Order: sequence, then C-alpha cells, then structure tokens
Amino acid sequence: MIPLLLLACDGPQMSEAFHQVSVTPTDSAEEVESAFVDSINAATIDIGLMVPGLESAAVVEALISAAARGVSVEVVTDIDSSGQSGLVALEDAGLVVQYADDAVTYFDFAINADVSWSSDQVVMSNTVLVVDEVDVLSASTLSEGEGTRLLWRGRGEDIGGDFAAEHNQIYGGTDASARTAFDSLAKSVTDARWSYPTQTDLSLELWFGPQERLIKRMIDSAYSARGSIWLMTDDLADEGMINALYAKAVDGFDVRVVVGPNFGLSSPNSSAILTRETPGLQKRVLSDVVVPTMMLVDLKRDRTGRYNTARGMMLSHPVWSANRLFAGAEVVTDQLVDGNLWVLNDFGAPSPELTDLEAAFEAAWEAGVAL
Repeated sequence: MIPLLLLACDGPQMSEAFHQVSVTPTDSAEEVESAFVDSINAATIDIGLMVPGLESAAVVEALISAAARGVSVEVVTDIDSSGQSGLVALEDAGLVVQYADDAVTYFDFAINADVSWSSDQVVMSNTVLVVDEVDVLSASTLSEGEGTRLLWRGRGEDIGGDFAAEHNQIYGGTDASARTAFDSLAKSVTDARWSYPTQTDLSLELWFGPQERLIKRMIDSAYSARGSIWLMTDDLADEGMINALYAKAVDGFDVRVVVGPNFGLSSPNSSAILTRETPGLQKRVLSDVVVPTMMLVDLKRDRTGRYNTARGMMLSHPVWSANRLFAGAEVVTDQLVDGNLWVLNDFGAPSPELTDLEAAFEAAWEAGVAL
C-alpha cells in the first residue's frame, strides 16, 4: 500500500476573490502624501505613476528608494510640468520621466480645416499610483492648499491590470493628443469592466478618458436620478451637464451644485449658462484652492420614501466642455484630457463609503456662498 501523505497548506483566501475598494475624503494634503509614500514603499515588483505634476519631496524620495531596491519605476506626467523640482530630482537620480499631453495640431475632417490646441489645453488629470499591478491608489490631487481631497484605494488583479494598461498606453506615447490619420483618437479602450464585484454590497465601475466619454456617463446618471443629484467641481463648463441639472431641478428633484474658484475659467460663455439661465437651481461657490469633482446620485430617499441605487462618482478633472468649440471659440474639452472616473454603486441603503462622501459634500455646501 502506498502511504498517503497529507500536507498542511493554506486554503484559498476569499479576500482575494473579490475586489477591495475604499474612499476617504480628507482636508489633509499630508494624509494623501503619506498614503502614496506608504504604497510606494510596499512595492516589490513595479510602480506606475501618472500625475499632472510632482513637487512632493516625500513621494520623490520614496520613488528613488524603490528604484534603488530593484523595483521598476515608470512616471508619466504633463509636459507643462517640465522643470518642477520633484521631476528634476527624479531625473537627476537616473529615473526616466515621460512627458505627455503636448500641444496638438491636425486636420479636422468634420470642419475641413486645420485645428490646434496648446499644451495647456491638453491635460493629464490622472493622479494614480499602480503598485505591482494589483494595488491602485487614486487621489483628486497631490498638491497643497485648503480644501477637500478624495483618496480612492482599489485592490485586485482586474483593477490593477486595467489601470496598468492605461498607464502603459500613456507612458508609451499614446496620450489624449494622439490622433490617427483620419482625426480619430489613437488611444485604445482598456476593456475596463462594467462592474467589479467587491466584498460588500458595493459594485465598482472604472472608466478612462478620453477614449470613454466620462462626462457623458455623469450626465446620463444625472438624468437617471430618482431623488437627488449633488455635484461638486472646481469648474463647470459643460452645457449638457448644466441642462441636465436644471431639468431635474425644475421637475422637483433635490439638485445642488458647488463650484470652486476656477468656475468660468475654461469657458466663460458656457459657464454663464449656470449663472444666468438656471433660476431656482441651488448653487454655491467655494473659495477653497482644492475642489474635487464628485457627483452623488440618490443618496437620499426619493419622493415615495424609497432608496434607489445610490451612486458616488469621482472624476479626475473638472466638468469641462464635451465640445471642442463653444460659440466659435476653442475651449478646454474632455476630448483632450487623460482622466479617470470611479463609480461606486450601492443597491441598498447608502454604505459607509457613500455616507462619507455625503458628509464631505454637506461640509462643502455649508462652507459655500450663493452663486
């Protein structure tokens, strides 16, 4: 008889069978910086960082230390940030920094003319760290200043893989400005999932722009609301979004809008629609330097007293125009922005993650003044 040998071993870890996600609103720039440093220090294989600019000495030091211990470090940033102290320090340490989102000129077949956008109109808005293609950390900003920040964490092979694919495209030179010979966007859809199941009742969606129209998804969510829509953003310059919010407000929905100090900067004419053509719509403005973009849908009971699917959405950039021209003038458009959209859906009463976002919005609402 052949003896049967039994070996003790760990069984499958159920925590790894689902995606893990959390969101933390905070007023502390140091808390966001520390989260990025801790994630970088935990890396063992590779690091992919997409960031509009980098001036955090602590993050720079952590990246240099990671590279010194053999971790592959790839950093991609906006070309307009060239010369920043943090980026110069990385290059001086021998790390490669890729600069993306430069000016673009091409022939537009739709209007039969050459068009061009300056580099400050082609934007890297991602502030995302991908560690070992499993852990993802995303923040509304890494910069200093008064105001609210949103810090999102995601863990899972699908989440990490999808963000890594987006990073690899931009790092490889295919950013929001890359066009084909026929005036089409050259970036590929990363095949991000419609739904990432998590360990809780929450379901996560991830979307990447400009190859997937992020602001349009937010507009569609606004129209689908059955109770409430609360939007906070530094700049609101999208006519479609403004029209959606006003239409729901006229129908008696709880619609609130908070904008930041850069309201009207990207397209004064389209932003004026909010101030001049939406009587009765609740709207306030903040003086904070840092104002993230988030939209909360149906966190409150609807008019029948029921909870519907609650949704929290975080966009990496302001609600800029979906069009490239407004009233004949070039404007900042989400068609030329590298960005991401996180969406949390809750099919029961709002979860702790969404109620935290609700509290952050309420604080901003109370701090704002009538617009």
